[in-house]
Amino acid sequence: MTDATQPILNFYLPYHLDGIADLPRSIEEYWDWVCKNSSNGEGKYSWTLQTYLYLKESGVPCRIATQLPGTGIVISHRDFLPSTLIPNPNLFLVCIKPDRKPHTWANYYILQSSYDPITRKLRNNQYQVTPSWPQPSLKPRTVSESRVKHIAFFGRTNNLATELNTDEWVSKLKKLGFNWMVIPMTEWDDYSDIDVTVSIRGWNEILHSNARDTVFDWNVKPPAKLTNSWLAKVPAIVGDEKVFLDTGEEGQDFLVARDSEDLIKKLLTLRSDPGLYNRLQVNGLAKAYNYSPEKLIDDWRTLFEKTLLPEYRSWMERPYITRSMVNWWKCLSFFIKPKNILDPIKGLLRG
Repeated sequence: MTDATQPILNFYLPYHLDGIADLPRSIEEYWDWVCKNSSNGEGKYSWTLQTYLYLKESGVPCRIATQLPGTGIVISHRDFLPSTLIPNPNLFLVCIKPDRKPHTWANYYILQSSYDPITRKLRNNQYQVTPSWPQPSLKPRTVSESRVKHIAFFGRTNNLATELNTDEWVSKLKKLGFNWMVIPMTEWDDYSDIDVTVSIRGWNEILHSNARDTVFDWNVKPPAKLTNSWLAKVPAIVGDEKVFLDTGEEGQDFLVARDSEDLIKKLLTLRSDPGLYNRLQVNGLAKAYNYSPEKLIDDWRTLFEKTLLPEYRSWMERPYITRSMVNWWKCLSFFIKPKNILDPIKGLLRG
């Protein structure tokens, strides 16, 4: 695919700073490893380490770097990249930026949503929106009938509507014949006995339509909970969020609940209408390939070959002094904003 003169793809993972001794050697080992090291943050490793494992096993020349190399293409998650990182003009830095702030001198961004505000400031050749990897080691539903009993939320409870995380809600569903479950992280891979997934952060538009920080902006979140349900062959009921509505077709491959009573109505409808249940399964599975490991591996290979390599070469063709000035100008533009100075100061105080 590439010759020896081409720069190797570096995944910058300073995992030793998290007190981690070793990494998984294959994608099959990844989920068990993540669960054992979950206190260090799952997201940053899922975007970097998981990508590295998939690409390496598919034949893409890449390696893990625990220290920033002197030259080449470097891909890393924003959480691994301190804002005070000293710009290196010989590096082409690809920042994986989910719901985070931009980096001071990134050359290119991997984003998880087209609604990320940074897209309004970047040219098309400076970013790509890429789906997150599906749930590792996923076990699809094995129940053959269109049963609607076990209703589950997969994820952290801070991403679940408060109303759905109470004993009252559990009791209400139980009286209707439903078993409500909030799945712990160690079981996020197991959909084998789940009948319906529910992914609703809340119903108050004010909470997410004008969020100042992308960490709290629902529109910047990926549709992973929906696409994981498709891959697992489980019908999904989601919140009224742009990312879900853009990814699928309401009523055909997922349902939307606009308040808690509407959610109960949708569950009752699914239970009484096996045809609707089966349609959601079939249509969701038809779209699932676009979010499968096979498809995303191809997408990442294409990104490397068709975009990152040409952009890196174009960057390196510029005079060294020009590259230095570009990086330092980006840094100055970042730190001239008072709100961006606070994070490095907090980091220094913690250190």
